[in-house]
Amino acid sequence: WNTEDIESTQCGSRFVWALVKGFAWWPAMVLECDPPMKSASKEGYVYVDFFGSDQFAGVKDTPDFIRPFDNGKIDDVIRKNKKKRNDKAIKLASTEQSATREARNKAVRFYAEKAFAFANRMANDILGRRVEFFRSDINYPYGDTVSGTVRAYSTSLKKWLISYDQPQSSKTTYEPNWINLKSKGINLKILDKKKKKKA
Repeated sequence: WNTEDIESTQCGSRFVWALVKGFAWWPAMVLECDPPMKSASKEGYVYVDFFGSDQFAGVKDTPDFIRPFDNGKIDDVIRKNKKKRNDKAIKLASTEQSATREARNKAVRFYAEKAFAFANRMANDILGRRVEFFRSDINYPYGDTVSGTVRAYSTSLKKWLISYDQPQSSKTTYEPNWINLKSKGINLKILDKKKKKKA
């Protein structure tokens, strides 16, 4: 956090090139502050932290003053400014952006795995697995045994979404649909073994 008469929580959001009149384009991070800083309280302005300078500023959030950083890419607008850019600050911002992207990707994977594990528990641990079961509503009046992959589970419907295999000996195809795999007479069989977790 930083202070500007009051405490303010700062969360980094975008990596950008920022321009203050009289200076070169400088790598910076847009800070989302709560409550907003006075210097960025004007509508259309953002509060930025300039890399390698310990300086902050409110900068107008338009393409003339804020450009995507994109690991230090110099676009035509930035190139027009002939003032010398700070190589040390650019390197620092590039390293920070790469580290931030890696951390965010790890967080996305972590929470995606957690969400899948939770959904899978609700779905009786069969999401993504191939199953075989009997459907009485096809091939009337006999019904038929079909196989497919479990794609999703609905807690409200209490049904599983199945995408069906295409039988080589039949031209009949079945569109994915929601099936209650616990219904009577369905004779559910799991076709693939559950993958063991790596130690």
